[in-house]
Amino acid sequence: MVKKAAIIATISVFVFAASVSWAEDTLWELQGVNADGTGSHPKVGAAPDEANKVIIEGISLASTGEVDAPTDPGFAWFSLWLQAEDGRGGIQVWSGPWSSSVWQGYSVQAGDRVRVVGWVADHNGKVFMNDRHSLATMWSMEVVSHGAMPEPELIPSIATCNYFDVTRQGGAEYYQTRWVRLNGVRIASGEWGAGNEIVITDSSGADLTLLLSSQGTFGTAPTGEFDVMGIFDQEDAETPFDGGYRLWIRKAEDILPRSMVPSWDLYE
Repeated sequence: MVKKAAIIATISVFVFAASVSWAEDTLWELQGVNADGTGSHPKVGAAPDEANKVIIEGISLASTGEVDAPTDPGFAWFSLWLQAEDGRGGIQVWSGPWSSSVWQGYSVQAGDRVRVVGWVADHNGKVFMNDRHSLATMWSMEVVSHGAMPEPELIPSIATCNYFDVTRQGGAEYYQTRWVRLNGVRIASGEWGAGNEIVITDSSGADLTLLLSSQGTFGTAPTGEFDVMGIFDQEDAETPFDGGYRLWIRKAEDILPRSMVPSWDLYE
């Protein structure tokens, strides 16, 4: 009886330790920020110990090869953009060529529910999960189920999403790594084409950057006002990390002419 009790106790301790080490923090919690734009969650940038590992789960906002470049001969990279299925939040998962022996076996479709296990870190104003440039710290993933893309979250105007708010009650951080839509925008500057950055504005007078995927085909630039859907993102290389917000556009189908919007459009 003593030996049996000891075995049960050992199993109980193991289960408890596993539950602590592999905590499933919400994407919204992981994306918390400090006043300088760095991640405030204690696991952001923490040592790659088992206790600091996280499990994340969300809906993929792009298919493999739509935004990332897994077959680029110059610099191949693989990435996921996962939006929380319940509640708010989203997170990018990234890996470079040094881990290609692992991610070359991965393939994801937009709308897939994906689970990823790894470590989180800061990168130019956003919290993301990366491989930390080593196979030893490479994350792992699995496609849990297939499904449809979420409806884009309507952003009322550019003025409501192009500024930093540490509380995340509004501003760009509120929309970080979310599938969103802006209506009635127009091009302010930039050269239209795959891989280019375009500045757009709207009736609010504010502006925002569109990043057209280098993997996409976008045809001719829209004229006048148009609607646009994309992945809300940030790339700010200088501290404080409170700028560099942008909308990452996957393909031409994410650009919608205003002529396609009926008069009873519910987005208005």
